[in-house]
Amino acid sequence: MVNSVLISGDTTPTQDVDMVDTETVEAARDTPDPNVAEATTTPATTTPAPTTTTGTTAGAPDAQTDKPAEEVKEETNGTYTFTFKNFSKIKDKKHFGETFEILGMKWNILMFPNGNDVDQLSLYLNVPEAKTLPIGWSRNCQFSMEVISATDPKQNQRREATHRFTDHEVDWGFTQFMKLSLLRDPRMQYLKDDCLTILVEVSKMPEPTYLSSYSYWNYDSKKETGHVGLRNQGATCYMNSLLQAFFHVGAFRKAVYLLPTDQDLPTKSIPLALQRIFYRLQFGDQSVATKELTKSFGWTAVDSFTQHDVQELNRVLCDNLQGKMKGTKVEGTIERLLQGKTKNFIKCINVPYESTRTEEFFDLSLNVKGSRSVIDSFERYVETEMLDGDNKYHAEGHGLQDAKKGIMFMSLPPVLHLQLMRFEYDPMKDAMVKINDKYEFPDKIDLAKFMAEEADKSVSTVYHLHGVLVHSGDVHGGHYYAFIKPTGKTEWFKFDDERVTKATTDQVFKDNFGGDDEYNYKFNGRMIHSVHKRSANAYMLVYYRESELADLLYVPTDADIPEHLKAKFASEAAEEEVKKKDKLEAHLYTTVRVATEQDLRNWRKLDLVRFEGAGVREFRVKKTSTLRDLRKTLSETLQIAPDRMRFWYWVNRQNKTVRADVVVPPEDEEKKFDDLIKSDTRIFVETSTLPPNAPPETPPFSNLVPRPVGGSTGGSGGGGGAGAGAVADEDLLLFFKYYDPEKETLRLLGHTYAKQTHKAADLIPIANRMLGFPMSTVLVPFEEIKPTMVEPLKWQVTLKENEITTGDVIVFQRPPNVALQLAFPTVPDFYDYVLSRVTVKFRRLDKPKVNVFSLELSKKMLYDQVVKKVADKLATDPAKIRLTGHNGFYDQPKPSAIKRNERMTLSDMLALYYQPASGNTISDTLFFEALELPVAEYENKKVLKITWHNLKTEAVDNLQLLVPKDATVGFIMTELQKLPSVKLEGGPAGSGRIRLAEVWNAKFNKILREDESVSLLSDFSRLHAEEIPLEEYDLAPEDYTHRLVQVSHYNKETYISQSIHNHGHPFFMVIAKSETMKQVKERILKRLGLTEEETAKWKYALVTFGRPDYLQDDDVVLSRDWTGSDYLGLEHPDMAARAHYRHIPEKPIKIYG
Repeated sequence: MVNSVLISGDTTPTQDVDMVDTETVEAARDTPDPNVAEATTTPATTTPAPTTTTGTTAGAPDAQTDKPAEEVKEETNGTYTFTFKNFSKIKDKKHFGETFEILGMKWNILMFPNGNDVDQLSLYLNVPEAKTLPIGWSRNCQFSMEVISATDPKQNQRREATHRFTDHEVDWGFTQFMKLSLLRDPRMQYLKDDCLTILVEVSKMPEPTYLSSYSYWNYDSKKETGHVGLRNQGATCYMNSLLQAFFHVGAFRKAVYLLPTDQDLPTKSIPLALQRIFYRLQFGDQSVATKELTKSFGWTAVDSFTQHDVQELNRVLCDNLQGKMKGTKVEGTIERLLQGKTKNFIKCINVPYESTRTEEFFDLSLNVKGSRSVIDSFERYVETEMLDGDNKYHAEGHGLQDAKKGIMFMSLPPVLHLQLMRFEYDPMKDAMVKINDKYEFPDKIDLAKFMAEEADKSVSTVYHLHGVLVHSGDVHGGHYYAFIKPTGKTEWFKFDDERVTKATTDQVFKDNFGGDDEYNYKFNGRMIHSVHKRSANAYMLVYYRESELADLLYVPTDADIPEHLKAKFASEAAEEEVKKKDKLEAHLYTTVRVATEQDLRNWRKLDLVRFEGAGVREFRVKKTSTLRDLRKTLSETLQIAPDRMRFWYWVNRQNKTVRADVVVPPEDEEKKFDDLIKSDTRIFVETSTLPPNAPPETPPFSNLVPRPVGGSTGGSGGGGGAGAGAVADEDLLLFFKYYDPEKETLRLLGHTYAKQTHKAADLIPIANRMLGFPMSTVLVPFEEIKPTMVEPLKWQVTLKENEITTGDVIVFQRPPNVALQLAFPTVPDFYDYVLSRVTVKFRRLDKPKVNVFSLELSKKMLYDQVVKKVADKLATDPAKIRLTGHNGFYDQPKPSAIKRNERMTLSDMLALYYQPASGNTISDTLFFEALELPVAEYENKKVLKITWHNLKTEAVDNLQLLVPKDATVGFIMTELQKLPSVKLEGGPAGSGRIRLAEVWNAKFNKILREDESVSLLSDFSRLHAEEIPLEEYDLAPEDYTHRLVQVSHYNKETYISQSIHNHGHPFFMVIAKSETMKQVKERILKRLGLTEEETAKWKYALVTFGRPDYLQDDDVVLSRDWTGSDYLGLEHPDMAARAHYRHIPEKPIKIYG
């Protein structure tokens, strides 16, 4: 046997969650399958390092093997064993082994000794001669790599995959082959004498039939099979396989088409997104994207890169669609197609009493472990259980009776979904494991014998297999694909994400039964025979009822599809064709970004304009056209005569601002855009302000002549473009803005011209005229050098001395009214606010996923200012508003509220604990509470989190008490007794007195005395409250014949580290000096309400400093040396943490749409 965590392939390609190209592999790095083959994220080279390896090729067994030579298939596979010497001294990030040859093919190993950006050994099989091979070469192979343990072959770490090596993918392997900590563990002897020995086996596989005459990369699924696939978003292969299974149920597809969606938004409607997918699968020629569907689910990119379970998605999606279909003409479709009913019964043997309960199901989960086939699983499903002896059934009116308990089927659905339980919890390993045992399923099955007597016998129970969903991989992850029989014929197809291929019956059945694979390899001169489990096997089966095949296999026609859908999808297809055409012709065009003065007025933000997004107009022009052609287009678009426009080039300044800098010279207007020096053409269109009644011969820009104070609005005597001369060198184009500190508004006034010899004060009358203010109005000018730098101009010096140049921005404001106590009295104050402005989303603390409102705030606002803004929004007292920060990683509130601090800024309140990939260091979310008391009073009190336990140690209620900081433990005990969930039993078991203890890591840290102050407790303390059992309360301090002992549950985390993890609820018990472990165990089980059968695998130990000293039944418990911190440990798996070990992430699937 090999290591229990492995992947072993068959003739079915095993690949990563989205193994398309190296970019996708990099994108999926967060949630890779640690045991599934994939390409490296760096290009492979062909330079080996032969000095570090030694190896031997095995083509046949030698004389020492017990197996006859003919069992090793030399003609189809071969092995190579080699050693990386001085492993710890290999410093390269990636390291190539020597080139070796198997079956006439040259290979080498690409190794990342310290992991390919993961804490794992990374190994890949590489084609070293890839660059010298002829164009179109390929090698279709199944291969395995095995790291050899020098001590025990059972500890060998083996991974297996199938891959077609081509010039597009010259390497393939395992990013997470094995943990580095395991590799370096001296007990495992993987690095004996600092040498790493690796066995490589390569088997030839026939080229797929669909690749016989053309390239794999040009394969056309539609042409070859009549079907198209679904694109993988990163880890959505499980969803793709399920969607294909649903699509090929004709009755289901028709019902989806008939859902009313004519008013729905594409990314917010699950039915519309599903209709689009089904329509494109039916009528399209290319693989179909699923992003709109996942967006309609409310999923983010993280969800798309998180692999989930097919059964979980199946149930959640059906539940959602069931709700969407209510009130429509297709209401009840899900139930009609997928719902069956079972009858659970308990029938007494000796008295006439029977209890029955009917339950509905949408899929059946069948046991794989211990079953040979689907029929075996059904027999186990309906197997009756005898309730007798200590397990008798309490029949109402008859007392305890012997009875039979079982389940029968009342009805089966037309589409029967069978979920094969390939994953289950192994209590010995305390982990989820995949069951790769052989499990057969038939093409046709009759389930009549499993039906209840009262079931409708007229309904057929004969079913035909039409879908096999396969999981390839292990408990940590893998890849899903589906085999589907779309018609009543025997033809099967494999739907593997975007690729659809024809499949043989062996590929559908035998290759997915699971079971053992056997192989031989040579090690230390001996031929070793090894057996391992196949990791690619059926996970879900889809059977159709024979009598309803016509309805289920019905292919909806054009007439079945609503007209609004056909029109919508035809329009979308036309738009996509236009986009494709534009993409194909993109090299013939360039984009010209044009900003007019009106665009600058509309901006109303810092700087002049933004060229990205909707800030300016964009024109897609042919590279062979000219600026003169653009002038004609702009004339038609802007309704301005061509000769009344002057073009300026925008330039990027060193301070990262963009300014109009140079008039476009006349000669540039005749140049083709392809010949213009500027690759990114950005134009400012200046419009002539010449009065309409000016003489016809007047040049359009002749009125724009710079003048001294009191002159016109300024201008140049020349101009670029049609009918205008050049602007003189000493003329300055300036843009004016105005800031109103009372209204907190900033707007563009327009542009003007000035001479370098003008003084700053000369500009004020021009600004007053633009504003319509009296000429005597006092204005203060500032220069916006860049958004983060705004400086006042010196009034009485020239513009040249003020370092004003063409394109500069001058901002004016009136002197601020000090009496008004303005928030941002000056231009620099306002700019500083705008730069620090953020939009903060606020959520209720008790509903942490729902945005209630948003506020635009400055990051420099102080705590009290922020709280006042929130209180104003809620129309409540600011003193009663308490805020809590945001943990952006988990999208949850931080564990404790923000404490009031007069100097704390909003930026401090939004600070993140970590540096996310986006680069943001602050969050955009805060949580609020509207308290009954002022926050100051809360901060003078202490919040205690207490769990109340009953005498069986069960947690009854989680309590939160707000108490004075100087309160004592005795006060807390009194307050607890006033709560309805705190019930003191008294009597023979309870003392009627409360014990309060501090718990850390599921162990008692200390028992609190009644006179202790709660102020000494940490804010993060978790308190355990319980009624003291009478035997403990009566235990006298001078009683040396008994001892009060702490009891705590624990488990060992891994078989290597053996570290202890405490869990559950600890408790105390009195143990007599002479009591044996068997006697103590009986009392423990009675107190916990458990049976010996339920705890058969538990172990009991005296735990000292995290080390267990196991106790046997006849050991006297107190005979061991006990210290104050020791406790009696109950060793068993943490059942509450089982979800952590599932083969899918702990986070459940949720569909929000």
